[in-house]
Formats: sequence, C-alpha cells, structure tokens
Amino acid sequence: MDSADALAGSDAVAAQPHTHGARSPPPQPQLSPLRNVTVNLSPPASPTHHARASGELIRAEHVERKSHSRKIRNEARTSYNEILRFRASVIPRVLLPSLLHACWATLWTVLYMTGKVRWFVIPPQLITILGVVISLLLVFRTNTAYDRYWEGRRMWGTLVTQIRNLARFAWIGVITKTEKQEIEKKGLMNLLLAFAVATKHYLRNELGHKYADLHHLLIHLPDFQPGQRYPVIKNLPLEVSFHISSYIAACRRDELLDVSQQTAMTNALSSMIDCLTSFERIRNTPIPMAYSIHLQQSLTLYILSLPFQLVSLISWGTIPVVAIAAFTMLGIDAIGSEIENPFGYDENDLPQEEFCRTTREEILRVIASKATRDPGEWGAPYIEGNAEDVAAMLRAKESQGSLEGITVTVA
Repeated sequence: MDSADALAGSDAVAAQPHTHGARSPPPQPQLSPLRNVTVNLSPPASPTHHARASGELIRAEHVERKSHSRKIRNEARTSYNEILRFRASVIPRVLLPSLLHACWATLWTVLYMTGKVRWFVIPPQLITILGVVISLLLVFRTNTAYDRYWEGRRMWGTLVTQIRNLARFAWIGVITKTEKQEIEKKGLMNLLLAFAVATKHYLRNELGHKYADLHHLLIHLPDFQPGQRYPVIKNLPLEVSFHISSYIAACRRDELLDVSQQTAMTNALSSMIDCLTSFERIRNTPIPMAYSIHLQQSLTLYILSLPFQLVSLISWGTIPVVAIAAFTMLGIDAIGSEIENPFGYDENDLPQEEFCRTTREEILRVIASKATRDPGEWGAPYIEGNAEDVAAMLRAKESQGSLEGITVTVA
C-alpha cells in the first residue's frame, strides 16, 4: 500500500477503544483528503521578466483586500450569552453543593429570626481574617492548575513545530533516487502524523493502535499490517519514534542525507521526545493530596461559618449571600480541578483533535507539493520603485554616513 494513499484514505480499521472511565469518547471524525491543492502559484520565469513588469502584473491582478478565515479560537467574546452559558461551565459540579450550603444558611437564619436560637452568633471580623487565607489558597490552586494547562498547550505547540521541521527537512532535503525511496519518504510523512495522533490517544490512556484516525497511518509497517498479532504497546509514540529514527539512519547510510541534515532531523526528533516526556509529567503528577484535602476542608469550614457571622448583620440576606459565596468559591476550586489534566474529552481540555487535524492537513499539502523547489524558476519580485530610485537613495544616505532609514518594500 502506498503511504500517501494510507494517509488520505478513510477506509481504516476502526476498532472501538477501551477506556477506563464512565464517559465514552466521541466518535473519531472521518476526514476527507484535501482537494484542489495548488502547487505552483508563481508565473513561469523568463529572461525578460523584470521588476517593473512584475509591478504591472500586480497592478493588473485583482487582489482581495479582505480575508475570510475561520473564527479565531481566542477571540474576545462580548456577548451576554456567556453569562447564561451552561455548557463548559462548572455549574454542574458546584450547583448541588451551593444549594446545600444555602439550605444550611436557611436553617440557621430561620432559627435566629424566630428567636428560638441566638447563641451561635460569631463576630463578623472572622470573615476578613479567614477570607484572606482562603483566597490565597484558591489563587495558588488555580494558578498551579493553569500552569499545567498552559504547559500542555505550549508542549503541543512545540510538538507541532518539530513535526513541521522534520517534514520539511525530509521532503526537501532527502533527494530520492528510486521509487522505493520515494515510497519510504511518504511513509515517514505518515509516521510524523502518527506520532501526534498516537500521543493524543496515549495521553488519554487509550492503548493500542486500532483507532479510526491512527491504524491506517501505521499499516505500511510490517508489524502493524492486517493479520499480524502485535502486542499492545503501552507507549506507542515512543515506538513510532524508533521507526522515524531508523529512517533517518537509513537515509544517512544510503547517502541521501549529509551529516548536518541528519543532525537537524535527529534534533527535531529529540525535541518531539522531550514534548512526550513533558506530557507524561503533567498527566502523571497530580496536585499533592495533602494540599488538596486541606483546601477542601478549609473551604467547607469557611462557608459553613458564614451564616453565624452574617445573620446578625443582614438577617434574611444571609441566605442569598451564602449561596453566592459558596457558588463563587467552590467554582474557583472546581476550575482548578477541571484544567489540571487538560488531555481528556471535556470542553475545557486542550483541543487535541484540532491539533492533529491541522497537522494532517499540512502533511497532505507537503505530499501534494513538489519535493524540489528550484529558485531558478522564480519570477522577478515586485519592488516598490525602480533601480535608479533605490540607487539614488543609497547614494544620498552614503553621503550622510548612514544607511539607516532605507526601506524597500517587497511584495
């Protein structure tokens, strides 16, 4: 099977993954191959193609001034619909505890207002003292969780960058001489994407390789072909990296790469392994249990003590105030728990499917493009101003003893 067909094909063997949670993962999207990929965007070069002619060509060409792209993921949302949004919020996790605390406040408020029990009143100064301590604990908890979330996102960015670099080094730097070598190079493109997809499943504790978005990327390897009884590998991304490293060594042995190219590709692969190790550190190192337990105990005691401190000041207003305080503080704590492991299927987890989909599209574009790009085929660039104008500007600056301020616009 040609590796390019395996990458673009959608008839993969889709075995159901075995997960250890109550929530089943969503079905993997079936992606269609890219179509209408434009390879050559420049006009053919000719000896008489001058810069001024390029300028006339640009002026004659209709240029779209406004780009239409997909919505940027981190665009600021100013809609008030976010206030009422239930999905992706922590309301499901904190609603019941907040209601229980409101019932607790209602009980003691009724007892106080009816005059049956009034011995439990506590000076309200404790709100300030305990509130500062609880706030510091919550801030530290949330910041620590967000650092883990952001570290995971940063590592995914580094991983995608190194996959791009390795794909560029291999597709442009490895000059194949036979059809077999061309097939092997396309197989490497499959393995680069397989590393990203296998990392996604590995971080979700989904072992094996028989997934709709992964199996066809490894099917060109002898051990992963249909009918082979290959044992389940716990760390499939590391196994894929062994095959990538073997390809780099084979290219060097066949003199398809020089030493500098081999070093650059090996460094990119090593950086990918570093990202995998960082992912494992984030996933396998939870918040210390003692800190988590103490925070929960302190937060619960603080909210339970609020009715005793507020009822003598705001009477019936104690009930909504305690409910709002419980919702706010428990929500902040729930946010920390939600994002400290950002590799799952939750709405607030990292969009790993999107990372893999973007990588897949880029790999497909690489395979659809030419492996050789000769600068001799370039046309003349568009330069604002002719050669005489630029020479006059340079002479004027040289006479002043400085070349600062010269700006040549190249489109």
